Amino acid sequence: MQSVAEPNTSGVNEGSRDPFVDLMRAVYSPQPQNYEVAEGRISSARVTNALNNYYSVFYNVDADGSPGSSKANALSSSLRTAFGKYRQTTEQPNGAGYRAFVEGSDPNAAKILNDIRELFVELRYLGLTPKELNISESIVLRSLRNYGMNPNELMKAIIGDYDQRFAEFSLK
Repeated sequence: MQSVAEPNTSGVNEGSRDPFVDLMRAVYSPQPQNYEVAEGRISSARVTNALNNYYSVFYNVDADGSPGSSKANALSSSLRTAFGKYRQTTEQPNGAGYRAFVEGSDPNAAKILNDIRELFVELRYLGLTPKELNISESIVLRSLRNYGMNPNELMKAIIGDYDQRFAEFSLK
């Protein structure tokens, strides 16, 4: 596997590693305890692309191209602010309505949802098992800190009308 730079997590969950990065390494790592199908079942190039996509969404990129400080709090704050505004416009907030709201009124929140959607599409190209895919998506959604929308509705907001099959996954 190509070497992937470690993100600078100073000031964010001090002393812990990024769970998404750990998952991608565990899924790809050719160690018997990390897979059940076969070594090489997942392309290192695709894993590297998924990690780079993840870093571009969730981390500030340093001058040398490596991931720097986390943007998770800022992303979550932007989505939470937009969701608060959306909730003022409806009695029954849902993912599809939230997506439509941000596309029409908050380009920053819409970009965040689109960037995460692209990450989820990239994950589907990895060839993960349904359980691995579910775990990967759950880790990403947890990093956004739920703010009043259940994970399935948040997934619908992220996926939008791209492909509703993606929104049917039962996230735990």
